[in-house]
This record gives sequence, structure tokens and C-alpha cells, in this order.
Amino acid sequence: MKLPSIQSIPLEYIQSILNIDPTSPSGLTWIKKSKTAGTLKAYKEKGVLTGKKYWVMKVPYHGKRHDLIVHRIILLLKEKELDPDKEVDHADGDSLNNNSEN
Repeated sequence: MKLPSIQSIPLEYIQSILNIDPTSPSGLTWIKKSKTAGTLKAYKEKGVLTGKKYWVMKVPYHGKRHDLIVHRIILLLKEKELDPDKEVDHADGDSLNNNSEN
């Protein structure tokens, strides 16, 4: 069964805080709400590399910070749903290459 969420965090929320960005080392940038103008602007976030060589980001949701694997976030943003029973395959075999086409 495919889900429009990741760890029960809805796609709409993920879309409101993160953008796919091929120029970012992790493949994502945060969207930050400007307090003065009330507009959205992107800023860089490197993420953290795990021992398994994956990018991980701490995503705030309902007062908690969730560790999410970046390639799953990118797949959710691109495909609009995830199958929790399947793994993400990096076509080139490089688990650090989070280009949305990989």
C-alpha cells in the first residue's frame, strides 16, 4: 500500500518545509518563512551523513524532531507517495547521490 506520508508526516507538510535542490549536498533545501515579510525563501541544509552513508535530516513535526532519510523524502516529493515495504534504489549505486533522477 502506498502512502502520501513518511513516518506519518503528511506530504503537504513536507512540501511546505523542503524543496528538492540538486545544488545542495544532501539534495534538499529548507523553506524558511521570513518573519518580517511573511514570505517563503529557501536556505541550505547539509543534513547529516550516517554510518550507513545516507543523508539524514531532522524534521520538526508536532513538537518532535524526526530523523528522516533524505532519499525517501526526495522520492516522496517527486512521486507524491511512498511504499513503506519497498527500498529506495540508487540507480548508480551511490547512496549519497540524491539527485531526483537517480
